[in-house]
Amino acid sequence: MPHIFEEYYCDAERGGFGLGLAIVKRLGEILDHRVDVRSTPGKGTAFSIEVPRGRAHIGVSESVPTSDFDGEIFHGTVLVIEDESSVRTALNRMLNSRGIGVIAAATMSDAVALMKQRGMCPDLVLCDYNLPGPMNGVESIKSLRAALTWNLPAIVMTGDTRSKTMEAIASYGLSVLVKPFLGDELIQLINRLYRSSESPDRDRSARLVGLMDERLLR
Repeated sequence: MPHIFEEYYCDAERGGFGLGLAIVKRLGEILDHRVDVRSTPGKGTAFSIEVPRGRAHIGVSESVPTSDFDGEIFHGTVLVIEDESSVRTALNRMLNSRGIGVIAAATMSDAVALMKQRGMCPDLVLCDYNLPGPMNGVESIKSLRAALTWNLPAIVMTGDTRSKTMEAIASYGLSVLVKPFLGDELIQLINRLYRSSESPDRDRSARLVGLMDERLLR
């Protein structure tokens, strides 16, 4: 049983990637919540999550977390490509709370359609690695950069920490965030990439929607 929390230990024939429980374990470590499992042959299996006992009648006001960053702060637009709707919604909300514009889509084709519809070009792309369809996150970013004709700053999100996956991402000069990650980690990386990237020609950017390669919609 201890091995089921390891990446790709479980058979992925049922439609998964073998990453779910590994991500659950890392979430538990981040939150300091112990995750455990027990099983009795012929009877069943139970998972448990240990959390601190709460106190009733304690008002908690929601506040936007703040962090100290050196240098210019990013306030542009991020293209988020994430097929999990709950993760996409959470990223959208978190980025908006930091004053960052968001174009959020489940697939590359949806993202291109939104960009054309809104007539806007992102300043940075945040893309999941395991995407439905023929292209993974790295290939999607590569195609997007070619269509936009500039080296768009990009971050790949993944729960896959195998060396071959990390090497594939690094080979294209892409930054990576291992799921799950903290909001501040993402913001720090966005600011760092923004400050180190070369800004595209804005006149050219205004024409990007019409120059999109239709193959991106497939």
